Amino acid sequence: MARQIWIPRAATFGAILLLASVQSPHAATPRGVTVGAQKFEFASPLSAQVELSVPSGWRAVKDFYGIPVTLLGPEPANMRKDPSSRRAVLQIIPAPRNARVPASDPAKISAKQLQAAGTSFAAGKKKWFYKMGIQKYQFRPTTTLKVSPALTLLKTSVDYQVGGRMLIENNFYGKIGSRFVQIKSVVPESENNQRHPEIQRVIASLRLK
Repeated sequence: MARQIWIPRAATFGAILLLASVQSPHAATPRGVTVGAQKFEFASPLSAQVELSVPSGWRAVKDFYGIPVTLLGPEPANMRKDPSSRRAVLQIIPAPRNARVPASDPAKISAKQLQAAGTSFAAGKKKWFYKMGIQKYQFRPTTTLKVSPALTLLKTSVDYQVGGRMLIENNFYGKIGSRFVQIKSVVPESENNQRHPEIQRVIASLRLK
């Protein structure tokens, strides 16, 4: 039987916007909430083991809204009074073991391949923006992120406005250990300077089997 082609998750950001607006303790605390250095085990068909370090003030949740690992950022001080307020959200989505994944190494990707990846990402996101009624958005250049001397990830990015708030979405793709993974984040523009370094540290700490 031919292996299933793994498609990076685009539709999950309907859930990520909901997660970004979740207030606690008004919302029920999800099962599996963890903080600190953590390990998550997943049975077949994913058959994965995810290890990462959770920053102070963040919460890590397993299988929340169908996402293997979700990290919820600190709740903004005005979140209870301002319905449009958002928190940072980070998702870790390993590809199933039997999936067909991109063969290109992001560390060796050409300018033409970068452009093609950016075009494909923009086409998918525009459909999502139309579906969600989002009209104000701007794509950033597709680049690579060098996490360490041994790890480089492909990075696609877009800024968009929801409920009067500008959000910065970053998507990272690549092979960590023996597994291909997609890492997605949405961060309020007002928090980006603080949350971006925290997200970078989470990515650097990530171990997959």
